[in-house]
Amino acid sequence: GRVRGGGDELGLPVLVTAAILAGILLFAAAYVVGEKPFNRTCPVTGQWVGAVSVADIPGDLSEDERRAAANVLNAEVDALITATRSHGGYVIRFSSEQAARTWDGYETARKDDYLLSNNARPGWLAGFPPLLRAAAIALVGVAWIWLAGIIIAQCTGMTDWSPISGMALLTVVLVMLLGGTGAVVGAVLIGAALCVAITLAADMMADLRTGHLVGAQPRRQQVLELLVVGIGPLVSMLVVLLIAEANRQSFGVAFGPETPTTAPQAQALQAVITGVQGGEMPYALYGLGALLGALLGLSTFSGLGVLVGLSMYLPFAAIATYGVGCVVNMLVARWKGRVWAEDWGVPFAAGLIVGESLLAMTVNMIVLATG
Repeated sequence: GRVRGGGDELGLPVLVTAAILAGILLFAAAYVVGEKPFNRTCPVTGQWVGAVSVADIPGDLSEDERRAAANVLNAEVDALITATRSHGGYVIRFSSEQAARTWDGYETARKDDYLLSNNARPGWLAGFPPLLRAAAIALVGVAWIWLAGIIIAQCTGMTDWSPISGMALLTVVLVMLLGGTGAVVGAVLIGAALCVAITLAADMMADLRTGHLVGAQPRRQQVLELLVVGIGPLVSMLVVLLIAEANRQSFGVAFGPETPTTAPQAQALQAVITGVQGGEMPYALYGLGALLGALLGLSTFSGLGVLVGLSMYLPFAAIATYGVGCVVNMLVARWKGRVWAEDWGVPFAAGLIVGESLLAMTVNMIVLATG
């Protein structure tokens, strides 16, 4: 017969295998990103040696033409400028080998001042060799993803809310402290990996809970999740690209205050990165919030710390509309009964969410099709 949740799961071997694979991927990402020069101009000659972005291409060129020009210039820079040195855990590119030798003659204090002037403070692992530093970041990343996955799964199980963006911001802070405040690309990359991982943890929790209610076998659910795990991120990236391209055609920029997709989390991420680089992060408040959340979690109402934290973190418009939905649900449950509210209200609410999402997708596709 069917098992009503609990037993018949894939078990520890699959978990260990997934952790090893995650560690390998994080190690590769940390090493590759860590070996990329962080500077855009030579610290000795001032000559341009960094990557050229589309925004750096002047003139009245189209987006595609500017992107092609940037790719050509970047290829030329990579081919012609190969002199690099390491200092404070960072790889620094120079306009010539002569400029690099001049840098070698600088005093350590002068080199440190150059890093600080570029918001590149050495990280806790600055003294480690590159391979060992990447391995340490990978190990910490796997452990943090595991811990964050547990936190998100618990939040989802208790409240149906998951503070994914907040955990991602903490990840960026952690990686920048380990690798250095100039390691922005690596920090954001690992933060994105954590977002995907903990999102899947929240999804798995919801699926297992539903499976328990209908008598599904956890093993079969987990196998299916592993088989189709790549579909969600792929579809999400395509949707983001679709929205970005539609915004470019309508507003000239992909995301931001000038568009319907203001991307408040990106602004929060920018504020966090700026705070870490400037040494102005309120670490004491992080610790105080964690302590208060733990105390609230000991209350008789499970998930209270999560709800209070999210209510303070999310914009008022989101919280207010969420509250309206809760009030409507309570009124309907009192009027028609709890069973009726769950049997009819939940599908109706899901339809509201899906309907608005499909409308936004349709509008963006029409914008792209009509130019």
